[in-house]
Amino acid sequence: MKVKCEQMFGSQLQPGDLFSTAGPDYWDQLDERGSIGERVYIRTNTPADVAVQGDAVVFRITIEKGD
Repeated sequence: MKVKCEQMFGSQLQPGDLFSTAGPDYWDQLDERGSIGERVYIRTNTPADVAVQGDAVVFRITIEKGD
């Protein structure tokens, strides 16, 4: 699988989006860690304008299936 990261503010995420505080450098080394679980969160329905994390820089995660 290939993990793609798009940098944005937490307030730009839509409910259901997957995101991480780890950027591309972290995700580019995914296969080297041999982990069965990773640092991904899911955006909830809580309004972003009241969330402390709304101004935080995060990375929207998109997973593409490999061959």
